[in-house]
Amino acid sequence: SIRRAIGAQLEGSDAQGEALDLWQRYRRYLAGLAELAPLRSASPGSSAGQDPDALEAAFDARASLASRTMGPSWSEAFFGEQWRATAYSLARLRIENDRTLTAAQRAARLDAWRQSLPADERAWLEREAKAKATLDTIAELSREDRSPDTMRAQATQALGAEVAERVLQMRRQDDAWRARYADYAAQRAQIGAMGLLPDEYNARVAQLRQRIFPGEGERVRAAALDAGSER
Repeated sequence: SIRRAIGAQLEGSDAQGEALDLWQRYRRYLAGLAELAPLRSASPGSSAGQDPDALEAAFDARASLASRTMGPSWSEAFFGEQWRATAYSLARLRIENDRTLTAAQRAARLDAWRQSLPADERAWLEREAKAKATLDTIAELSREDRSPDTMRAQATQALGAEVAERVLQMRRQDDAWRARYADYAAQRAQIGAMGLLPDEYNARVAQLRQRIFPGEGERVRAAALDAGSER
């Protein structure tokens, strides 16, 4: 248990009592957290259909719970950065959801809001936005059936040559995996046509999956696709 682990590492030291006290505080926080309503994210890119007031009330409830159960110092150490990031996201969400503003006014407000942030938080948001834009571009490139040369050219223009090569490598790996899954699915169908009892069928399919997909993650992915196709 956690108590024994703390005792084994810190027995006899002043830190043992502090660690046990912190663990008890954190347990009280988790118990209280379980009683709160589930929280939808206010992170960048997830603002559609969200109510800023409801999100703010939910985060305030969590911050209050953390302060009560863990104390201000430990609450700040555990959650301070998260709460500040949430406050920034909520401020942005309010601007994005303000339908009294024109698109130009909204853009100007968002820019002014970004400039008002501390430099380190502004840099964090810029990195977050850049990462999201990159992921969105990769997702868009992957959604359409482009030739490798077309995909390389468009990815290079949008993301740079180095990232473009990684995107193409990911596509090649995914294409190869899908080809293996197609072969596996054909063999699984042959097993299904044998009229076996369920237990024997499942055992043979498990053996086939083990042979074609040596990695555990691959087998889990294949099993998930199997489940989807059998619904």
